[in-house]
Amino acid sequence: METSMDLTQGLPHDLLADVLGRLHPSPRSLAASRCVSKAWCTVVDAHRLLTDLLLHPLAGMFLQVGQGTPPKHFSLMPPTEIAAFDYLDTQDAECLTISQHCNGLLLLGDEEVRVLNPATRQWATLPRPPPMFTPGLEDVFRANTYMGCHDQYLVFDPTVSPNYEVFLIKHVPYISWVLVASHIKEREWPPSTFVLLVLSSRTNRWEERAFFREGEPTRTIEYMIDAFPSEHPYAVYWQGALYIRQYDIIIRITLSSRKYK
Repeated sequence: METSMDLTQGLPHDLLADVLGRLHPSPRSLAASRCVSKAWCTVVDAHRLLTDLLLHPLAGMFLQVGQGTPPKHFSLMPPTEIAAFDYLDTQDAECLTISQHCNGLLLLGDEEVRVLNPATRQWATLPRPPPMFTPGLEDVFRANTYMGCHDQYLVFDPTVSPNYEVFLIKHVPYISWVLVASHIKEREWPPSTFVLLVLSSRTNRWEERAFFREGEPTRTIEYMIDAFPSEHPYAVYWQGALYIRQYDIIIRITLSSRKYK
């Protein structure tokens, strides 16, 4: 009985790297080859095949000045200012506002959200997220009026996958003190089990995903209600973890382990 085997296992790594390198100029094909086996993944990463392919000279920059105004695009080849996103299916200033970015992709808008690749001029309009209570505020007075209190964050690593994800993360809104009972104020924030809404470009639908806290709670709901709100939901995605800022705390969310700290 014949058994299948990976004949590339007998090849020297330098030779295999040369073969895989001939997948240029397709980053997607090269990224997919990393999933074939651990050996292939090691060769692609060790020889920086995908990293070098994705590195390009700086061609320009986007400048977002305040909310409600369209961003500006400054092109460096040749130096000039051109209209940003004039090829999109909308020119509404709110829909064109850059809210997040990650490894070449942009997250645009707040109510009507788009993910845009400005290099290819391809974009996708995201479906509206389902209603969801803020954790710990399910029983607060008129809790349904605070369902829109959240921020959205973009996660994309082309060296791992051609797909992106958008994370919708709840934050504690400003609520008048007289409307919040004392037992609600004493609840910890973030909660021990933090349920987020996540959209993957693979499925294009929102799904709940639970993350579990490591360590003790940082704040209480009472503290967060009284905290000075952040002007912008700053975030960065680095080495498999999403770092977000909520008021005066930084939360690290490790995607692979479903844990946060």
